Amino acid sequence: MSKLTDQEFLKSNQYKNASNLTDRMNIHQKYSTNPYNFHRWAFDQYNFNDKLRVLEIGCGSGEIWKMNKDRIPFFKQLVLSDLSLGMITTVKSNLHAILPKNTDYKVFDVQNIPLDSESFDVVIANHMLYHVPDVMKAINEIHRILVPGGVFYGSTNGKKHMVELDELMNNYNDYYKDVHYDKLEFLLEDAPEKVQIFSSSEILRFEDSLKITNATDLMLYQVSRSYNIDSLQNDSGKKALTNYFDEIIKQNVFINITKDAGMVIAIK
Repeated sequence: MSKLTDQEFLKSNQYKNASNLTDRMNIHQKYSTNPYNFHRWAFDQYNFNDKLRVLEIGCGSGEIWKMNKDRIPFFKQLVLSDLSLGMITTVKSNLHAILPKNTDYKVFDVQNIPLDSESFDVVIANHMLYHVPDVMKAINEIHRILVPGGVFYGSTNGKKHMVELDELMNNYNDYYKDVHYDKLEFLLEDAPEKVQIFSSSEILRFEDSLKITNATDLMLYQVSRSYNIDSLQNDSGKKALTNYFDEIIKQNVFINITKDAGMVIAIK
């Protein structure tokens, strides 16, 4: 099993806390060419009101709520869940002041959701379903807990996401040639097929790119997602990768990287 979908590795290493996720979000916040934040755009798509029962699966560090703290409805019910206890602990500690008082927090695997059928009006899953070993089992579970007419909002990436960075890493590290992020499950291109159990669905894309001018920031981003490359996890490996990126930036002023992200909206 790839570490990209290894549930034990993800909750005990990659997402045991918010540090790796923070390194990845940092580069998008600092170098995105679209001035409108992706989390603001995603929230724009949600048809929210105070009467809804809302479940977020794989809430991570709760960035979607932090970036939209000025417009969070009270909700009839809000549940934030994650596979990682560390992430839930982070969210409860950092966001309790901005979330509705009736917010609940749960740790569970989306492949086996311990909640009643038809118990939620909205389910959100932001950039996490490609980490699930059995995506179709997860989709069926999401469908099960939604009421008829309920809505699933699932943000994810497309096959061209960060393709230039992947090419740079292919040239840098032989092992990286075996890591194919464009072969992950639940990308924008295959999402419509994955959600065929729903009565209708649509795909929305968010136009953006990165212009990276700092080699250290790019190194931290890459190290945070290099699950299997031990040579990038020590100080000498990080320094060598930083120097590699720095030389490219010196030659080209910046490193341009495609962002290919968006959302599937599916109605039960």
